[in-house]
Amino acid sequence: MKQVFLLILLSAFVSSEELKFAYHYGLHDFMVEDKTHVLGINTGFYTRYSTSEDSSHKAHFQTFTEYDKKELDPDHIPVWFSSQYAYTTLLVQPEERFKINAIVNWDWKMNTASSVEQYLKSGIGIEGAFEEYAVKIVPKILLGTYYLEIDMRDYPRLFFGCRV
Repeated sequence: MKQVFLLILLSAFVSSEELKFAYHYGLHDFMVEDKTHVLGINTGFYTRYSTSEDSSHKAHFQTFTEYDKKELDPDHIPVWFSSQYAYTTLLVQPEERFKINAIVNWDWKMNTASSVEQYLKSGIGIEGAFEEYAVKIVPKILLGTYYLEIDMRDYPRLFFGCRV
C-alpha cells in the first residue's frame, strides 16, 4: 500500500502547476489503557499540488517512533506509520460561493500502540462546498471501503494523541 501511495504522489508531481511542500517533527504522548503514557517522537511531510486551476492533490505521510517501557502490546514494534491523500476536482460551480467537486480520499494507519495493526478508509464521491467570508461548509458523499485489523491477544485499547 505504501508503494501505491508513493506512486500516486510522485506521478502527479510531473504535471503539477503549483507545488507546496512542508515537513514537521515533534514529540507525542499517547495515553493508553489506564492512563499509561507512551512517549515518542514523530516526523512527517505534507505536500499540496495542483495539476490545473480546478484540481488539487494533498498528501501527508508521518512516522512515529515510541518508547513503550511497559510493553503494553508484545507484538507492537515501536515504529508506526500514517498517511492521508485527497484529490479534488471541480465538476460544477453554479455561483461564486458554491461548487460541487469530485473527490478521492485515502486514510491509512499501521502498527499503532493501541493494538490497531492496520486501518484503511478510502472512498470516491462528491462534495458540495459553500464558502462565504470565514465560513466554509463541505458535506461529502463517498462510496468506498473501510478496513480495520485489531490485535486481539489483548482487548482493544483507547488512545489519545497529542503532537507538538
